[in-house]
Amino acid sequence: ALEMHAGNAAVAQEGCAAILLLATWGSDGRYEQLMRAGATARIMAALEMHAGNAAVAQRGCTATAYLGRGSDGRCEQLMRAGATARIMAALEMHAGNADVAEGCCMAIASLGRGSDGRCEQLMRAGATARIMAALEMHAGNAGVAEGGCAA
Repeated sequence: ALEMHAGNAAVAQEGCAAILLLATWGSDGRYEQLMRAGATARIMAALEMHAGNAAVAQRGCTATAYLGRGSDGRCEQLMRAGATARIMAALEMHAGNADVAEGCCMAIASLGRGSDGRCEQLMRAGATARIMAALEMHAGNAGVAEGGCAA
C-alpha cells in the first residue's frame, strides 16, 4: 500500500504507523523481516514525499528509531537510505511539534548509539543544534526530554 499509494499522506501515515507497531514489539527476526521487506525504503520515501505532514514525520522517524535500535547493521542501512537528512528535515520543518521532536530525538539516539562514525555523521548534519533547540522549545515535555537526553 505504501508503494502503490505513495502520494497519499494518509496512507503514508498509516503505513509508517504499521511498521512502527511491528517494530515496537519486534524480535530480531521481525526487525530483519521488516528490513528485507523494504521498510527502510518505504519510510524514507514517505518522509521525503510528505515532509510537510507532521503525522508522517512523527511516525516515520519513530519507526526509524525502533528499526535501528540495537543493531549496527540496521542502523547502517537506515543511514545509507538517507535517514539522517530526513530526520534533520523533520526536526527543522516541525520544530514546534513535540511529538515530531520526540520521534526525531529517539531516531537520532538509536542511529548514533554504538558508532562514533554514525554519531559524527549526525553531528555534521546538525543534530546537536536541533536537539538543543527541541529541548528548549519543549522544555515541559517529558518525551522530548527523554529522547533528547538519550541522543
